[in-house]
Amino acid sequence: DPSETVRRSVANHLNDVAKDHPELVVDTVARWSGESDTDRRMASHALRTLVKRGDPAALEALGFTTDAHIEVDDFDVAPRHVGMGDHVTLNAVVRSTATSTQRLVVDFVIHHVNASGDTSPKVFKWTTVDLPAGESVDLTKRRKIATASTRRYHAGVHRVELQVAGQVMAERAFELLDSSDGPVTPASQP
Repeated sequence: DPSETVRRSVANHLNDVAKDHPELVVDTVARWSGESDTDRRMASHALRTLVKRGDPAALEALGFTTDAHIEVDDFDVAPRHVGMGDHVTLNAVVRSTATSTQRLVVDFVIHHVNASGDTSPKVFKWTTVDLPAGESVDLTKRRKIATASTRRYHAGVHRVELQVAGQVMAERAFELLDSSDGPVTPASQP
């Protein structure tokens, strides 16, 4: 369809369908990708949930490496202790151990502490990178820790994972400190 609004609506619907029928959506997007007028941004939008889950078929349909050959030379989250409204900075050095260039999806997962003291993961997009054989890339991402309409923060240790091509490659953590001034509440103890 010539309308971007219509294409985006279709992509959103496909993303919803992918939650129950991932193969159907991957097959559909792969078939459409062979057509010259396919909007690559909309194909990526339709497969976004599957890509965040690291679904190999979805990654392949979009031309990404599904079996990354990398080493993580460094992964850090700083500072280790934060208050509500502070930023955490993620730094990673990723090195290719492959014999050819890899097109990689790099994400990070924060395991947010919830009211019960358990955690629930949320995948965030970091970047995509074409990583030549034997080379390294330095990555930096900054994220503000702030209440959103979809998430209330609770004090405690929040694990952060580096995810490359859908696979967890490294892990660190930061502690969200309780603040009597803000909306952070301590999680209940199990």
